[in-house]
Amino acid sequence: MKSQPLVSIIVTSYNRRLHLERCLLSLSRQRGLPAEAYEVVVADDGSSDGSTEMVRGLSMDLPYRLRVVTQPHDGYRKARIMNRAIVMAEGEYLLLTDSDCIFKADYVQTQLADRQLGTAWAGDCVRISKSDSERISSGSIISGHFMSLIPAGLPREQRKKHLKNLVYQIVKHPLKPKLIGWNVAVWAKDILAINGFDENFVGWGCEDDDITMRLRKSGVQIKSNASRNYGYHLWHEVDPTAPLSWSEGANVSYLLRPMVFPRCLNGIEKRAIEDLSIRFSADPAKLSTGELSAVEEIARRMGESAGDQGTGDLRDAELEVRFGDSKVSPNWASANRIQVLLNGQIVRPSRLRPHLVIDTAHCPALGEPGKLRIFDPESGDDSTDYQSETEITPPSPWQLADWLFVEIENAIRGGILTNSELIQPETEAVSLRMQDSSAGRRKAA
Repeated sequence: MKSQPLVSIIVTSYNRRLHLERCLLSLSRQRGLPAEAYEVVVADDGSSDGSTEMVRGLSMDLPYRLRVVTQPHDGYRKARIMNRAIVMAEGEYLLLTDSDCIFKADYVQTQLADRQLGTAWAGDCVRISKSDSERISSGSIISGHFMSLIPAGLPREQRKKHLKNLVYQIVKHPLKPKLIGWNVAVWAKDILAINGFDENFVGWGCEDDDITMRLRKSGVQIKSNASRNYGYHLWHEVDPTAPLSWSEGANVSYLLRPMVFPRCLNGIEKRAIEDLSIRFSADPAKLSTGELSAVEEIARRMGESAGDQGTGDLRDAELEVRFGDSKVSPNWASANRIQVLLNGQIVRPSRLRPHLVIDTAHCPALGEPGKLRIFDPESGDDSTDYQSETEITPPSPWQLADWLFVEIENAIRGGILTNSELIQPETEAVSLRMQDSSAGRRKAA
């Protein structure tokens, strides 16, 4: 009977057959544990250079179990192929890396020794120059001679990074240490709990930032073991899809979306907005009939029923949409809160601040900059003449519901927010994320 491996190593790759071969050979030299204690799953993003055929052939000669999962190449879709590999993996502990990384003989043993429940480890890799990378052959890796070809002083960089990361841990920095996909250790159950990688990340970059953020939101601690658990990154040309600077990346705007759920929608399991656990807080005594109708319609569209505050169990709620002056339960600690302002209200100070504020005073059915809009539901006439406020026809409940639903949906899906007055009170984390990312040109990997 085949025993279940303790750990699954997932290696992502695309058209780097020679790098991938050296990576897999380095993993065959692991000491301190039997070969059946670990397996390797190659997550191939549709390579056309013979990578998958090489892996299948190599699997007959390596001591550990080696499998490959692939998909048709349709742009850079690392998140998607990673999810397929995670589902295939059988180990309760996952080590995530890339095909351009090679490892010392104690890599897996050290990662297993560091295991802690509720913790993901941020390892790192030392970049090797082009000339040194070209000297490292498959034969030198099999013999172990490759370690003598790597400049001895390089690991000092890792100790410096590790000391910085320890400071970040002590001060509880909201973004650091961060997980970098070339060396991550995490429990499989923790990755599955957040629904794996978010497949809305298509193209180069940001999927690692996102999974770090969502693991933290789910309660997983991120710690650094970069000083003792690092790999070596083989040189290669910069990916042609990589932007010149991080801020220019195609995925940055989605990463910085207002609503980030620990358990993403487009992950291993495909979830609709209606599948979210949503709490609607609306006090009927403080809402007009039209406003209450709009609340009920939005709740219906999102698969929920509108209730007033103080009812039901909020502990498992993923999102609360709070209308008007309704109050949230002080025991509620959901990750996302939306405050909908009605009749010119302002955001009231609260310990549980909203992540997003939508002011219905800016609903297009009411007005637009420089003019007030009148809508006649009888004739369908939509004019833009200047009028006094008393002459404006209030939007119908369905108009208000239509507009609010689009704004909420865009906030959740990372679409364009049409309301220029949308507020993100928690801008400090966004600012830190921007500062944390390199603004300069990317160097050749």
